[in-house]
Amino acid sequence: MSDYADEFIRRSLRINRVAAGEAIKAAGKAATIESRIEAAMMRLADGDFNFAARQRAISSISNIIKEQFEQAGAAAEDLAEKLVQSEAEWQVKILESYSTSSVSSVVIEDIAKIARATPYQGKTFQSWFKEAGVKSPRKAAGIIEAGFVEGKSVSQVTSEIKLLTKKSIPQIRTLVRSNLLHASAIGREQAVQANRDILEGKIWNSTLDVRTTVDICGIRDGLEYDMNNSPIGHSVPWGAGPSQIHFNCRSISIPKISGVDSRTKRPSVGAGKEYERGDNKTRTGKVRKPTKANRDNDIFKVQQKAAGTNYESWLRSQKTDFVADAMGSKAKAVAFKNGESLSSLTNTPLGTNLTINQL
Repeated sequence: MSDYADEFIRRSLRINRVAAGEAIKAAGKAATIESRIEAAMMRLADGDFNFAARQRAISSISNIIKEQFEQAGAAAEDLAEKLVQSEAEWQVKILESYSTSSVSSVVIEDIAKIARATPYQGKTFQSWFKEAGVKSPRKAAGIIEAGFVEGKSVSQVTSEIKLLTKKSIPQIRTLVRSNLLHASAIGREQAVQANRDILEGKIWNSTLDVRTTVDICGIRDGLEYDMNNSPIGHSVPWGAGPSQIHFNCRSISIPKISGVDSRTKRPSVGAGKEYERGDNKTRTGKVRKPTKANRDNDIFKVQQKAAGTNYESWLRSQKTDFVADAMGSKAKAVAFKNGESLSSLTNTPLGTNLTINQL
């Protein structure tokens, strides 16, 4: 067992923290538009929803909402360009550190262009942000027109529009985070492909916690693929690959170097003795994190698992309530704990895409 795979796991944790942090920043900026929307709506007087006034409000609010997506997209793109470069350089450095063969560098400018042009779930991120920046303004316009027809007050319509913008914040957070994870994965993968002649294949590495998608990343954890992304010793397809197979994907791939041990201890966030069904989320529906308080209260247990542990074997060792939260079903959790395989109990054994709304 060597430090090689550990380098990748520690790097992925760092990138995940960066991506999550930037997504929170973008969402925070998006939340500030409420006062601007309220100001635009308050220019209307109750009972004075005439056509010209409505059109002015629609135009003003549409521009405000469109701007929030444009700014989030531009900020994400700038950071994504830096990430794709740093990850490509990091990957080359790691290969140089552990391989006895000559390692090829990559053209950073080319990789940045590839990252921008590579579709994610069928579209480039530029298209994802642009599309979202068109749909939300249209919905706002519909709310204003419906409010006029139904005789609602300006304050009532304003509240509905503000609720619409609040619902867009999680979408912005998901797009920003996924954009950064996507870029970092492309940076590493381009460096890997530039050195495919010295590599034996790749290993899919998923995160050992309750948030990992059981039927997408959970079933792939620990599986090997060749340099063309074809399965080795199994039939589960590569799909779009780690960090790209679904929105907010935190999985990574670890390239195999001949003669270098790819096993390492794995960090995990599992169930503590006090974990009960539903403890994976807070009362407000947010992801419950393994904070010091949650660890001290024995809700979560943070551990280093032995080399060779994969998601399926790790999940099987967890409490039934924890497994039920991960799988979304108590019945499936019981069957899994009784010996049924993970793939046989998932709705989509070979994985599927998750929409932004699902995330």
